[in-house]
Amino acid sequence: MKHALGPGPGSILLRIIFIAALGAIFMSYMPVNYFTVTGRGRTLFSCPAPNGYPFVATYIHSLQLTPVKDDYRFVGGRIWGWEEWTQSHNAGLPSVTPPHAVLVISPPWMINRGGRFSHDVIYYRIGTEKFGRNLWKFGPWDEISIFEKYPSYRVAIEISVTPLGDAGTTGFDTIHETPNADRRIMSL
Repeated sequence: MKHALGPGPGSILLRIIFIAALGAIFMSYMPVNYFTVTGRGRTLFSCPAPNGYPFVATYIHSLQLTPVKDDYRFVGGRIWGWEEWTQSHNAGLPSVTPPHAVLVISPPWMINRGGRFSHDVIYYRIGTEKFGRNLWKFGPWDEISIFEKYPSYRVAIEISVTPLGDAGTTGFDTIHETPNADRRIMSL
C-alpha cells in the first residue's frame, strides 16, 4: 500500500539534495575559456570568459597618432580577431583586406570584419601617455586605462580551456579604487 501513494516527502528531499550535489560537482569540472594576462613574470589579470565574449583593445598607433580598435572574441580556447577599426592605412596599419574578411567604410572608420584569424596567445606592447594610450574593455568591468597601470609592459594575452573550479578571478580589483562589478564574470 505504501508504494501506491508515491514517494514520501523525505524521499523527495533526498532526491533534490542528491541532484544538487551532482550538479555542483559537474559545474566545477565544466570546461570554460580562461582569460589570462601575464607580464614581467606575474599574472596581472585572470578570469573565466563565456564563449563569444568580447575583449576590445583601443590604442593610438605610431607617430601619425592614428586611433585603432581591435575587437577580439574568446571562442573554444582561442582568441579570434573579430574586427579591426582604423582611421588610416598608413604607418604599417593594414592596407589590404585579409581573405575571408569584409571591409566596411563607416566614416571616419575603416573596419576589417572577419578574416578567420585565431591565436591562443597574443603578445601585446602596452604604451605610455605619449605613445599608445592603450585602453581595454572587458565587461563587466569599466574601460581600463591600461597604459596608466602598466606603462611600457610587454604582456601575453592568453586564453585556454580550464575546469570552472580552477578558473579564479584575480587582478581586476587592483585596477580601480573600488571594483565596479561583481567579481564573477559568468552567471551560473
